[in-house]
Amino acid sequence: MVEAGQKYSSNTHISNPKTIVSMS
Repeated sequence: MVEAGQKYSSNTHISNPKTIVSMS
């Protein structure tokens, strides 16, 4: 999940970790 989160944050919202968790 960390890898996916990092990829998402780098591609979408870097300052929005909550969004990554919701998208995951």
